[in-house]
Amino acid sequence: MQANKTQRLIFTFFVAAIGGYIFSILNMPLPWVLGALTFTFIAQGLLKREAYIPTPIKNTSFIILGIYRF
Repeated sequence: MQANKTQRLIFTFFVAAIGGYIFSILNMPLPWVLGALTFTFIAQGLLKREAYIPTPIKNTSFIILGIYRF
């Protein structure tokens, strides 16, 4: 079970990093957010593989982005 979550986490980070990099090359706005979200969304749809981000990492990223709601 743990290996599956770890593999999904690595997959999610890998796809998000590629998306952010490509959006950065294309000079798109907010590439680290929009690129990561877009590529993760597309990868989930095409590959039928669910992305995984643990809650503490997700909440920390929301705080950094300034969209966390208490």
